[in-house]
Amino acid sequence: MWASLEHKLRYKTDIDDKLVAQYGENLRGYADELSGIEHKMQGIYKKLNNYDA
Repeated sequence: MWASLEHKLRYKTDIDDKLVAQYGENLRGYADELSGIEHKMQGIYKKLNNYDA
């Protein structure tokens, strides 16, 4: 989904530049959120693996 949105936004669109910039910022923000979630899930995984040891 990410690649599809980015490609459409950057290369396959006639959307106003202001909206492209806004959506680009949104995508970067979502990437940060996803990274944070991934980090938290890895923490849970590590704790569970240590618990099983």
